[in-house]
Amino acid sequence: MKNDQPDFRDNRDASRRRVLIVSYHFPPIVSAGVYRVVGLSRRLLEHGWEVTVLTVGQNHTDRTAPETLRLIPEGLDVIRADAIDIAAPLFRRPDLNQPRDIAGAASGGRYGIAMRIANGARSMLAAPFVFPDRRAGWSIPMMRSMRRFLKRHPGSVVLSSSPPHSSQSAIAVLRKSMYFPWVADFRDPWTCPLRMRVSPLSLRLHRSLETSVLRSADHIIVNTPGNKDALLGQYPFIDPATTTTVTNAYDPYHSEAPYPESIADGDLSYFGEIYANGLDRYLDGLRVLRDRGERIPSLDVYGLIDHQVRRRIDELGFADCVRLRGMLPYGQSLGMMRHARSLLLVVSGDDRWKATVPSKLYPYLFANRPILAIGPDGDATRVVADSGAGTIITSDSPDIIADGMHSFLMTQHENKIQLEESRIQRYHIDYTGRQVSEILETVRRC
Repeated sequence: MKNDQPDFRDNRDASRRRVLIVSYHFPPIVSAGVYRVVGLSRRLLEHGWEVTVLTVGQNHTDRTAPETLRLIPEGLDVIRADAIDIAAPLFRRPDLNQPRDIAGAASGGRYGIAMRIANGARSMLAAPFVFPDRRAGWSIPMMRSMRRFLKRHPGSVVLSSSPPHSSQSAIAVLRKSMYFPWVADFRDPWTCPLRMRVSPLSLRLHRSLETSVLRSADHIIVNTPGNKDALLGQYPFIDPATTTTVTNAYDPYHSEAPYPESIADGDLSYFGEIYANGLDRYLDGLRVLRDRGERIPSLDVYGLIDHQVRRRIDELGFADCVRLRGMLPYGQSLGMMRHARSLLLVVSGDDRWKATVPSKLYPYLFANRPILAIGPDGDATRVVADSGAGTIITSDSPDIIADGMHSFLMTQHENKIQLEESRIQRYHIDYTGRQVSEILETVRRC
């Protein structure tokens, strides 16, 4: 630390355990990252921390749902800083908060080729204003709010959660002018492993910003073992002792939401969004099963599905056995998981995604339903294997995939599982909340 930095450590009250969580994604924004931040906030309160969340206020680029505000735990203070978003008009959609017609979105229509062309043009026009990401316009208001809070509450620990990674970069800049204990949580990786398709120059710029964050933070949190290995491999200056894997987790609070439970009646159920090429290997297996004259399983998809995937389903003639059921509130999805016959997990075979563990996998585990996991030999399939939660297919061969699907389907009535708590407890929010609390306490006392 520079000697001229304001340092409030001598002024802090050692008996006060206060944390400022900085996260763009927070209710009423609708995104998977919201649930990690909300769940950890609730558990930190239970561990005796005084918790304040700094998040975005008014913004025009994210879908919101006012009903998600009820997820905010009692006793949690929330500060909202409005984003200064010059590029917002390029990304704003008049129907941002209106439910999408799933079949229309999937089949192309207004969310098909025309939307992709429009989005490409918008991205080109907005490029000068959205580096390193589209939420960069929140950085300055966020830094101002952070500075005010930390001056009022010296000794507070900062826990920042990204993406957007621009917020991490802004905190690294702020820390050059004032000291505060800082834990940087990467609930998705920045460049390690690299999932963005960027030019060599852009990659150098991203890694320069990432380096400044990694050198400045007192502790780094990543969400999968593979992401930790990639980060340590790319940046040898990082101390492994101050880098911790804290996975996403199942939070039973959300399953207590007041939504009616329905019965998922397909052979397999999938919850969440399916991106381009996301069902390729599953569809390859279906095609082989059909050619063999064997039984084809029915799949119910609860969520959005990319129009390219929908088109391939139609071209292969599988529209009757891959059924789009629409989007559900998160709490209702958790209830339906427990009543599904079996659950499908698919992970892209691209090497960039080997360290990915879809957040849906953790509630899948606690639903105690058999899981059919199709994906590369990576973090997600290892979670399924280590917990004994189902069948894993890691091959790219359509024939081997079909064999695995057929075997799983034929024994489906026997696939009733009761996982041992000791094998999955580390994927429960109580466990990860305790992990984060211990990390914050260690950083606070340094």
